[in-house]
Amino acid sequence: LLQPAVDANLELQNLAPMGQIFLLFKVILISGIIISSPWILYQLWRFIAPGLYEHERAWARRITFFTSLCFLAGVAFSYFVMIPSSMKFAASTGFKDIKNSFDINLYFGFITTFILAMGLVFELPMIAYVLAKMGILTSEFMRKYRRHGFIIILIVAAIATPTPDPVNQLIFAVPLWILYEISVWIVRVTQKPKEIRTAGV
Repeated sequence: LLQPAVDANLELQNLAPMGQIFLLFKVILISGIIISSPWILYQLWRFIAPGLYEHERAWARRITFFTSLCFLAGVAFSYFVMIPSSMKFAASTGFKDIKNSFDINLYFGFITTFILAMGLVFELPMIAYVLAKMGILTSEFMRKYRRHGFIIILIVAAIATPTPDPVNQLIFAVPLWILYEISVWIVRVTQKPKEIRTAGV
């Protein structure tokens, strides 16, 4: 977790008594949540499985696996793509009379928030799958509002990326757009044939 700051030549400091010790506990807690997320989801499925019909259990198993996969993919994308870009921007921005020296706890909070947020964003295909299974979401609806979705993605990318240049915004926006298109395909496949014919897709 310190590596992005090291690569960007950022100076980190501890400003609180016992700050580094408490930081270690935070690292252990967040890392434990991320690493054990597949097991947590599996145990949650084990808890609700007895109340499901057999066909519901089949797709619940798939949800458990792919939800974990999507979350970990979001974590990896955040760590290897978004965070290094953000740290380099933080190191190169400011005034020459103001020294960039960041509190280690604030740095860690930024990193973990970014990681967990991207993990949740990458759950978009699975959310679409569940909503389609429940009959709430249709591929026709997602196709109809595709342009609106694209504008929303660009707005989210502009807010989430710390740099004002369009290159970094596209680095964030393109994966979100790909996730949206994957979600459209997943919803179409998930819909029953009758529902698809009714929607006119």
